Amino acid sequence: MLFGGREIATIAVTTASLNSDDTIFDCINSIRLQTSKPDTYLVVDANSSDNTISIVKNFRCMGVVTDFISETDRGISHGFNKAWHMANTDYVCNLNADDWLSLDYIEKARLNIKLHQPDILIGKLCFVSGGTNRWITPILPKGYPIKDWQDFAINHPGMIIRKTLLEQVGGYSEKYRVAMDVDLFFKLLRLSPKIVIMEDATVYQRDNGTSQIKWARALAELRDIEISHQRPVFLAYCEYYWRFLKVWAVKKRSVLK
Repeated sequence: MLFGGREIATIAVTTASLNSDDTIFDCINSIRLQTSKPDTYLVVDANSSDNTISIVKNFRCMGVVTDFISETDRGISHGFNKAWHMANTDYVCNLNADDWLSLDYIEKARLNIKLHQPDILIGKLCFVSGGTNRWITPILPKGYPIKDWQDFAINHPGMIIRKTLLEQVGGYSEKYRVAMDVDLFFKLLRLSPKIVIMEDATVYQRDNGTSQIKWARALAELRDIEISHQRPVFLAYCEYYWRFLKVWAVKKRSVLK
């Protein structure tokens, strides 16, 4: 397959940040250490007031960050959209400021693109919580509209998406501030994309990200997103209350320890 007249596809990694100086070094450093570098690495900052901008600028001087802007935006979804619009590449990988990639992630992505010409690439997720790691291998829904809402798991961090698909669905909805990546994936499913799972490439995610801190809002958004993608309202609310109770119980036990 040709990509703009080329046989080799180009990949951009993008990161949206806001006051992320306690995590963004590990995020960007994982790009610096990649065995195969992305063609572009873009950081879109929302006018951070901590040391984030200084860290990013240092990496830019090293040639790791190829483009960087810092300006007030309308929220994280707006930042994500600005980032992928800036990417002049065939594929875009969104890497959150508190996540990082295994060192051969981009190399594995290039190999899979060459072999399979996918629309979407999804890696294995390692959820880092304190001194324990929890590994999650994605299980994809069986088509769209979704019929079995119980039997799938989607690893959104580090997902690599063909840019033309992002253009077709309009990117991330600014209606959502926590679970916007779930809504994006469901919109992409409508296009019947070719998806490849990279079980030997890993994205690491901390347990103190936005979706963990704002877990109640995340669950409410997830409920509304599922309803907007044709999950029966009654079942969506039942699942919402079940998820809420499970997370609340875990948080409660953690406080009591």
